[in-house]
Amino acid sequence: MYCSQKEGFRLSSLQEPGVIVRTRSHVLPTTYINRGSYSGDSYTSSQEETSSDSEEFEVEEDLPSLWPEHLISRLGDPCPVIHNFAFRGATVADDLSTQLLQYFQLVPPEGKGSSKSISLDISETLFVFYIGINDCGCNTSDELEPIVEALFDAVHTLYVKSSARQFLFIDVPPIGRSPGALEIESSEMMKDRVDTWNELLDTAVHEFAASTTATIMLFSSHEVISAILDEPEQHGFAQGDAKEIGTIWEDELHLTSAVHDILAERLVTKLLSE
Repeated sequence: MYCSQKEGFRLSSLQEPGVIVRTRSHVLPTTYINRGSYSGDSYTSSQEETSSDSEEFEVEEDLPSLWPEHLISRLGDPCPVIHNFAFRGATVADDLSTQLLQYFQLVPPEGKGSSKSISLDISETLFVFYIGINDCGCNTSDELEPIVEALFDAVHTLYVKSSARQFLFIDVPPIGRSPGALEIESSEMMKDRVDTWNELLDTAVHEFAASTTATIMLFSSHEVISAILDEPEQHGFAQGDAKEIGTIWEDELHLTSAVHDILAERLVTKLLSE
């Protein structure tokens, strides 16, 4: 569980590229988000999979800070609390159900609490899903559609059982441009899978928004990171680091803390109004 020092996000009209906002009324209400529930993989958490009854996710000091930590730092004080259920290697197909189980154990439906349960104001909770990288790595483009459908089955469960009404989806970054993909000459294959996933996600977000009263947001990490890789020097990085481990890529697949900070800054800019 992360705790920052600012009392929530204030959401208003988001018109910049990379974000879709949709409500049934087509007008996004000004809403203060004091709690966050995050689901995802190693781009959202440096932790290995934890036991299903774990309540807190501590940050290991020797690991690079990821975008949630940078986002919290940028929000200032006093604090939204983020429950981060993400873990390394997670996929929608095999692991999202585990992350939802952890959420429901921590915040069970009304009347089903336990001694470990907490009270959470769902109206002030943003549910974030930044997942799909490993699904793209493990499946062909033709196999991704039912996986995206499974993601939104999970989202629908939160919508119905927890009355979740505010969702942020983050698309898959350009992992086909990572040093690992370049080394094994799989860039084009991964580009096709990532493009397919992101197109399916975009369609699913619009369909979910059209059929519910929820506030739906889609943020493009693909757009942000592609811009960095296209013009590294304009973002403070060495030109040669776009294709190899260095100031942009922490290893064959993962981004450095500096890039995660830019990702967080772009997200905060789009989420916070003046």
